[in-house]
Amino acid sequence: MLLNELYSYFDFNRLPIDELATQFGLSNVVNFNTPEDAMLYLILTDISSYKSCEKLAPIANNDHCCILLRGEGNLPSRYVKKQKRLVTHPRKLMVLKDLAEQSWSSVLNAQDINSKVNLMHDTISKILDKRCPIKSTKVRVDKPPWMSAALDKAMHAKNEVYRKGCRSYKLLKTISHRLIRQNKRKFVSGTLNKTQNTKAWWDTIVYVGHCEKTDKQK
Repeated sequence: MLLNELYSYFDFNRLPIDELATQFGLSNVVNFNTPEDAMLYLILTDISSYKSCEKLAPIANNDHCCILLRGEGNLPSRYVKKQKRLVTHPRKLMVLKDLAEQSWSSVLNAQDINSKVNLMHDTISKILDKRCPIKSTKVRVDKPPWMSAALDKAMHAKNEVYRKGCRSYKLLKTISHRLIRQNKRKFVSGTLNKTQNTKAWWDTIVYVGHCEKTDKQK
């Protein structure tokens, strides 16, 4: 597909593109090998908002990488900003330590119950803000319902080691696929067992079946 204000992406198989790019005013935004030993897959475009692309790990058992095209203002944002408190096990321990060492004399000496509650709330809030601050993070709004934090981290790690050519890619790929299967089973069994409405029950079956069919097509 070589039309104005569109882009073309397919296996050029080392086809010379200089004349083609000059004739249609196209430029290639892929600057890495696909696969590792050759640059077979190119993205030719005349859209100025398409600035770069990113190399991602293959889908399923395919040995060819995926290419994520990045642009400015050409696609609606699928991320929303959310406020989240930064909580880890070491930070929890620091909060407990601060609470144990905190002097509560002002709370005990307060005149009425409302003052005591307000002082205690303010003291605990200050410790939490110090040890577990609130951070603004971006969260995708179109993630599948079985996507967990562990699966998200595993998939990001898989793509990262694939780009670097590390040997741990196959291990992380296996872990990611195992987590996907486990999470899907838990989601389906949990949703179907809790759903009393027949329409909602069938909507879950159709939704999961459509996602699995889409994954196989990819």
